[in-house]
Amino acid sequence: MASPGELIDAIAKATGSPRARVFSAHRYLREAGFITKGGRGTSAAKMTAKDAAHLLIATASVVDIKDSPKLIERPGSLVSPDGEWKLQFGKLPTFTDLPHDHSFAQAIEALIKSAAGGELQALADELEGSPGSLETDTMPSLNVLVSVLGPIPSGVIMIEQIEVDQSGDAVPHPDQFWERHRYDIRRTHPESGNLSFVDVARPAEMDADLKTVMTFSHRTLAAIGAVLSSDH
Repeated sequence: MASPGELIDAIAKATGSPRARVFSAHRYLREAGFITKGGRGTSAAKMTAKDAAHLLIATASVVDIKDSPKLIERPGSLVSPDGEWKLQFGKLPTFTDLPHDHSFAQAIEALIKSAAGGELQALADELEGSPGSLETDTMPSLNVLVSVLGPIPSGVIMIEQIEVDQSGDAVPHPDQFWERHRYDIRRTHPESGNLSFVDVARPAEMDADLKTVMTFSHRTLAAIGAVLSSDH
């Protein structure tokens, strides 16, 4: 299990984000109850895949870092109209066991758990036909891309099998070798079904002409999975 500092370091290194930004996001998320709290030193909290998913969403956003908690309440809670993941080209049970109405944050959490438990690398090795490293291989046979879009909050996850020809170029595959879900449907109230419970886009977000897409890949997921599964 990782300490807060180790998780912050791993995310900053993997994404190339300034450590100060990731540290600040962690602080605001912790104060809002979106990250596990603990003491200092030996009593420091042990970070979970859920903590890491929340911190990744905040890091991948371009909003003011003090608004990080709002990102978890908004794009983190979005669901996909595509429902459950199928992944016809391989097995990733921790991820594909998600319910049809899972959220964007829950999907990222499951991917991190899959990385920490070895499932993600095992699928990559199976597709490759030999052991490899999702952290360091330049073009592994398994490609995972996670995008956080703005200013109107939404998310996209794509998982695909990649093969290369003798020239090193990717070989196009038919639909059964890739799957893509967009998370942009907001939940209704769990009891009443009332849509007024749901946060909607602000006028400033709808009027903004500058659209943002921040994407991280299996490399970041593998790096976080490694630090979460370490024994130190």
